[in-house]
Amino acid sequence: MYGGCVTIIIPAYKSADRLLNYTIPYLSKLRSLDEKKWFREVVIISEEESPKSVDKVVELCKSLNYDVLYITPSKRLGKGKAIFLGALKAKCTTLLIIDVDVPIQAEEAFLTALKSLKENVIVWCSRSTYATCLWRKALSLVFRAVMSFILKQRLDSQCGVKAFPKHIFIELYSSVREHGYFYDIFIAKEAVKKRLPVKTLYVKYRGSRAGELNNPLFALKLIPKAVKSLATIATS
Repeated sequence: MYGGCVTIIIPAYKSADRLLNYTIPYLSKLRSLDEKKWFREVVIISEEESPKSVDKVVELCKSLNYDVLYITPSKRLGKGKAIFLGALKAKCTTLLIIDVDVPIQAEEAFLTALKSLKENVIVWCSRSTYATCLWRKALSLVFRAVMSFILKQRLDSQCGVKAFPKHIFIELYSSVREHGYFYDIFIAKEAVKKRLPVKTLYVKYRGSRAGELNNPLFALKLIPKAVKSLATIATS
């Protein structure tokens, strides 16, 4: 275990191209901002990747002076469980969780992690702007409104960037009942329930530029899971 540093955790199911096109340049930008070398480790969890793709991503991460762990589970875990596995393996005391297509500016992610590291608190990014796609914007606004009503607090679970002290994330994950896209609403509920310190950082959302959620049919299939997850936290 390393003290006083940040592990970046990236769930990346079948995302070799996005890792190379989006994530690696983003990690390079974070490194350029990180004069004191707070960001020490990158943990990527990605099922069904070719060994060649894995080797290329690892090589590029190392060239940016990150320690890197690339986990390739034999079966799909779901986003939440993949992140939890990464958290268990992380060597730093603070976790920065980011989506593979990095939906916010690197400067904002840097501040998110540093605030969590220095203040030992959860930092939850919240979008001040939304995806330009109207149907995604509408679904997101409805989801956020319901979440705010249930929690009596505004926490944007759809942003894709959050930071936690490692031990707190692992403790909170025990409350999760849906290990896919909606894992974090259970974590939000448990954090509020336990009255843990949660800071909100408002960020400009760039929008996901690739991936399953840009497919309307895939997104619609998630609605029943979203409803079930919201109903579960509302009654727990």
